[in-house]
Amino acid sequence: TQDEWIGKDRGDLIFRRYAEELKLPLVDDFYVCVKTGAMEGEIALDIADGEKHKVEVTPTYFINGKLYKGIQKYEVLKALIDAELK
Repeated sequence: TQDEWIGKDRGDLIFRRYAEELKLPLVDDFYVCVKTGAMEGEIALDIADGEKHKVEVTPTYFINGKLYKGIQKYEVLKALIDAELK
């Protein structure tokens, strides 16, 4: 549903609706966090860490230090992991 919220303000009620739909136990706390930007520093650190490790898409996998981008079928991931375990 990214198209619904991209470019919206932090305080947009859409995030509160998501929290309610997910039945998060602390919807009000979640909404205050989103509205105030309380976790922006942590998010910025996560973004910087992702950039440092060349994470450009979701999902991105690291298997034994090797980078794999994009959705992978179970069989592909299993084969990659099994190869690294040998």
